[in-house]
Amino acid sequence: MNGHNSPIILEEGSYTPQDVANLRSHYPVWEERDIYQAQLREYFEITHPELLGSPDYELQLNQYLEANLNEKEIRGDWVYFPWSGLLVHLLAREKYFTLRTNRNRNLITEDEQQTLRESCIGIVGLSVGSNVATTLAYCGIGKVLKLAEFDTLETTNLNRIRGRVDQIGVKKIDLTAQQVYEVDPYMQILRFDEGLSKDILEEFVTGEPKPQVLFEIIDSFELKIHLRFLARKIGIPVIMVTNLGDRILMDVERYDLSRDIEFFNGRAGSVPRTMVEQPDLTTDDKHKYAVALAGISHIPPRAMESVSQIGKTLVGRPQLASTVTIAGGFGAYYAKKIILGHDLPSGSWLVDLDKLFTEKSSLLSSPWMPNLI
Repeated sequence: MNGHNSPIILEEGSYTPQDVANLRSHYPVWEERDIYQAQLREYFEITHPELLGSPDYELQLNQYLEANLNEKEIRGDWVYFPWSGLLVHLLAREKYFTLRTNRNRNLITEDEQQTLRESCIGIVGLSVGSNVATTLAYCGIGKVLKLAEFDTLETTNLNRIRGRVDQIGVKKIDLTAQQVYEVDPYMQILRFDEGLSKDILEEFVTGEPKPQVLFEIIDSFELKIHLRFLARKIGIPVIMVTNLGDRILMDVERYDLSRDIEFFNGRAGSVPRTMVEQPDLTTDDKHKYAVALAGISHIPPRAMESVSQIGKTLVGRPQLASTVTIAGGFGAYYAKKIILGHDLPSGSWLVDLDKLFTEKSSLLSSPWMPNLI
């Protein structure tokens, strides 16, 4: 990628003060933030928790800062974000990672965090998928992200996709990459800017580094099926997220554990075969298959009615930011479980918020709930 799509990084030990000056003079710096000292304070705190509240804390902190703020040499990394003109001076790569994932401990062990950090994740479709990508970055999951998306941000997307009004018309893959880099500027992002087609699908799925997990969140049924043929052939698990109003349908196909799993866990019946044999389907056919794949009983009445109105009173399938955001969290959870080798079977799960939040399901109605008042 060129400098317009990814950060420019000067890493500690590999640059001189003149290199920093050259960076300032060669690129438009609209804002400069030096957070190095503030992060040093944070880093000292998390690496010396036993000193918190002790009379020696300030003394040892000041000694640590003095040792790391030597004016004769510039420490830390410098990261320039071309899309915003922001130049940031921050802790070097390893300390930055340790600091920003510190609150994951001990929910995630240090060894587990390192394993997650070294993983490769593929995401096809960056509407719901953009939330998956940014959540993975916040969790410290992924050394490499493979992203595929051809579409641009439209105003109607702002009901569920993180973006600003001035970014209307910007490519969704640019928005997602920028949001990921602004959390983890060291992430490697392999971009497929034209989305996926049958011609480049194999490169995305089988090209090095191979994804350890594939998120498939697209509308094209033909590509859904061809992606699964490849993923099953080489043993890559596929996760599909379907947002149905206030419901989320999660599909996990563990092709890494078994090559005998039917596509969509068998819920699609003969649809995959029909899609391959009859690629020239009408719009009505595609809507019919979409309903069949989700399962009529799983689709809320309002969402079901909306499907029949596409092309009449609606231009697309409605979705809500609330469940799209939750789906990002589910995606990161599934990726973590699979990468760490935890028990997570193939299957399909429907999360219905209307059934979760009822008086009957409340902890307060449970007989074992202690009276805390």
